[in-house]
Amino acid sequence: PPLTHISYTPPLTHISDGQQAKGSSRGSSWPVFGCDACDYNRHGCYSCLMGPPVRSSYKPDAAHHYDVPSVPVYHPTEEEWANDPLEYINKIRPEAERYGACNIVCPPSWQPEFRLPNKDELRFRTRIQAVNELQDRPAGPSKRARENAARARAALEAAGIDPATFPPGFLLGGGMGGGGGRMGGGGGGQKPAPAPDTPPGSAADDDERSNERAKSSEPASEEATPGPGPGDSNPPIPNPVAGAKKKKPPPASAPKPASAPKPGNTAEAPQEKKAEAILAQYGFTSGERHTVKTLERYSDYFKRKYFSRPGGVPANVTIRDLEGEFWRLVESPAGRSVEVIYGADIATMEVGSGLTNKDDPCDDNPDQLKYATSPWNVCNMPYNPSSCLKHVEATTGITVPWLYFGMTLSTFCWHVEDHHFYSVNYHHFGDPKVWYSIPAAYSEKFEEVMRRRLPHLFNAQPDLLHSLVTILSPKVLRDEGIPVYRAEQHPRSYIITFPYAYHAGFNTGFNCAEAVNFAPVDWLPYGAVATEQYVRDRRYQSVAHDQLLATLCDACEERPSHCATVAAVMRERVEREKERRAAAVPSRVGNSVRMAGTDEAPDLFERDCHKCQADLNWAGVRCECKAKRLYCVRCVKECGCGAHRSTMFYRHTAEELDAKCARLEELAREAGGVADRAVAQVR
Repeated sequence: PPLTHISYTPPLTHISDGQQAKGSSRGSSWPVFGCDACDYNRHGCYSCLMGPPVRSSYKPDAAHHYDVPSVPVYHPTEEEWANDPLEYINKIRPEAERYGACNIVCPPSWQPEFRLPNKDELRFRTRIQAVNELQDRPAGPSKRARENAARARAALEAAGIDPATFPPGFLLGGGMGGGGGRMGGGGGGQKPAPAPDTPPGSAADDDERSNERAKSSEPASEEATPGPGPGDSNPPIPNPVAGAKKKKPPPASAPKPASAPKPGNTAEAPQEKKAEAILAQYGFTSGERHTVKTLERYSDYFKRKYFSRPGGVPANVTIRDLEGEFWRLVESPAGRSVEVIYGADIATMEVGSGLTNKDDPCDDNPDQLKYATSPWNVCNMPYNPSSCLKHVEATTGITVPWLYFGMTLSTFCWHVEDHHFYSVNYHHFGDPKVWYSIPAAYSEKFEEVMRRRLPHLFNAQPDLLHSLVTILSPKVLRDEGIPVYRAEQHPRSYIITFPYAYHAGFNTGFNCAEAVNFAPVDWLPYGAVATEQYVRDRRYQSVAHDQLLATLCDACEERPSHCATVAAVMRERVEREKERRAAAVPSRVGNSVRMAGTDEAPDLFERDCHKCQADLNWAGVRCECKAKRLYCVRCVKECGCGAHRSTMFYRHTAEELDAKCARLEELAREAGGVADRAVAQVR
């Protein structure tokens, strides 16, 4: 479709009353930095900039410009906006999902303020990204991490601390670059945290995983300095139906030295603190803590200084100029490293949402109260009556939004959402975001191209596609026959990404956005495919698909319109389960016992396979040789004992699962429904 024009006038600032932010460089004068460390140089250093020093390598004559077609842009009427957003998205889906994403521009009546609690005091951790290492880079850590590692080793040795006492790779991993979270993006220096596990042979394997899940529902106090207490800024969460896992554990922080003192061993504490101080001095932190104002100040300074003409005169750059320079840096990385910072994955469960929450009395502007309960409030969208995620407990990044504070050229690399969910990203304020999307029909081909084009990176990091640290340009992908589409997102607009659609992008300046997942019933077939991929990759599942599917079966009695799709997916999953059980019992598993919540017949709710991390809600196997280690029916061969020593614990017999399917199919016939076309994805 032709590109729909979006009229947009940049606001003076996100601060209320239309006043220029104090210290902002958007006025006529340059900000002045300087501290003791740099002898008060007006251009500053890492300490006073709170980010990498800025040096211009802007080459407008060498820009890489690509003619990327636009995703559809929709302008709902006031009447459409007043109704269910998931109904509206379903209405545009036949066209929009062919592009992987779409842009929804709010009608004039939608005027929410940015109401983040204590926004002036909030301090959040940032990440350093080397833009010129997002595509062409050696395997392993970023250039900055490698250089800093050499300096840090020398400093540790000079202080009498043996670097060999640190875990292997620590100095080369140390938090520089990317990984972790949804918008990791960076220099590739940090590998994402592995799924929770314990060393082979540990008797506490599954107990520890259960404890991890319990802990993971608590906010992580290290991520940001919160304004309100945990949960104060989110709408009340409906009581979850028994059938959904809690959230996945948060990404691990940088590992501590192997020589860290044990509790009560105070003699080594000064040595550890000394080592940590040295590592911090050489950049081994994930990034400085910023406030909204200090990140805006740094972004504005970067933009004016980097995009300057000879003589230091700032250039008047357009979005096209920024985009051309971004792809030049990505595709022609030779020369000076260009580093930026990104305030990504800030948990609204801790700091609050930028949209009105139900606990906000809005005494200063009562008209803002209506936004707390609006179905278009991103905090409410996962719990829409038509969303499968309404049955899932509060999970940061899935059912509870992340906040993102971006700066010029900060990047979110190619990725799909957890479990191939839909996502919604709302732009609160600031400069535009540029997005790129790939339709789900081409996602497998995209993954093949990534592996073929970047084999050295996949050899070093097999889970690279889950790490959000790599980007390929539209030109590379189009040369491979993969269509790529583009969106330009301005404030008061939503980007919707569709299931299993890869997306990426960058920020053209300082801005703030908020994102979360949701899952209409048409997502269900994609979720089934994602579950099999997670098992193949031995990846921890933040949502137990079969457990959720069983819950949706019960809910179909009250939502007949969902019956056909749920019935089709359930039938497919049940047939697979029956095949796997038949292959395991009795050849490899000699006993079968129904779950009863006892030691002899444990309930495997929220338990995972030791080998592939598959959910064991429907069935799991235990061998006498390791009584606390559990396997799924796929992985029973991992234990070499005789079949007589193994027992399968099941929640439902095969006949009972068939009966559930039959009931769903009967309800579907009564409702006259047709399974969503996406069901073909699981066959």
